[in-house]
Amino acid sequence: NLSDPSILLFLFGLLLVIVLHILKIRGSMIISMVIVTLLSLALGLTSMGSSISLSESVSALPSTFGAIFSSEGIPSLFSEATLIPMVLVTIMSFCLVDMFDTIGTFIATGRRSGIFSEEEMRSGGGKGFRTRMSRALLADSCATSIGAMVGTSNTTTVVESLTGVEAGGRTGLTSLVTSICLIATVFMAPVISIIPTSATSAILVMVGILMMSSFAHVDWNDFDEALPAFFAGFFMAICYNISYGIAIALFTYVLVMVCRRRWRDIHPVMWGVVILFLMDFILMSVM
Repeated sequence: NLSDPSILLFLFGLLLVIVLHILKIRGSMIISMVIVTLLSLALGLTSMGSSISLSESVSALPSTFGAIFSSEGIPSLFSEATLIPMVLVTIMSFCLVDMFDTIGTFIATGRRSGIFSEEEMRSGGGKGFRTRMSRALLADSCATSIGAMVGTSNTTTVVESLTGVEAGGRTGLTSLVTSICLIATVFMAPVISIIPTSATSAILVMVGILMMSSFAHVDWNDFDEALPAFFAGFFMAICYNISYGIAIALFTYVLVMVCRRRWRDIHPVMWGVVILFLMDFILMSVM
């Protein structure tokens, strides 16, 4: 609805970040967010009164911090023996979703930053690739577990990290600086929380544009490779979920291999992952 001021503000923010990016102005995404936020305030679309204060956030801590260990947390999952099989499948499914979501993000950001070379990607990942990926996944899994214990939303790797890559971030120092800035936002909650979705949505569209470069590495003349790649990108977009896109890509890959009578090319782990994802989708549809 182009008569909606929020939509118009989003389109302005998208146009602004594209222009700044083309002009190679450092911090183009942050500059765009700041300008759109100020315009939103000026137009009355957001206000300081609608923000969340630090005291309000702190007062909510008792209901989230350590809630996973309360009677309504993990113990409640195993309170009924008949539901334990479903619970175990659900936990495994969540693990798969988080893992593939993270792997997809790591590959996207790693390719864009140059950390993962084209030779490594084409060869299926050399020793250096596997070592870096293993360390990254370990760090991500630790963050996810600790975040769950303290009651935060999933502290996993997110594709928005590409904004840092585009700003020149290539090493762990980038993550360290980002974490320090995030700690600072705790004390600036009223200011940070007034940033409208119009500002952040424009940046996410820009991130999506930057990620499209990965499609250039797909051999579109090879249907066996093109089909899973297409469905991966398509379902990521319509499901708003990276891991679901990967799941559909795995389904189509297995389907192609079966139709080609190349069952031996399907790794046993692949069969297991596909079955678990299928069970996850079935459970989501009936629960």
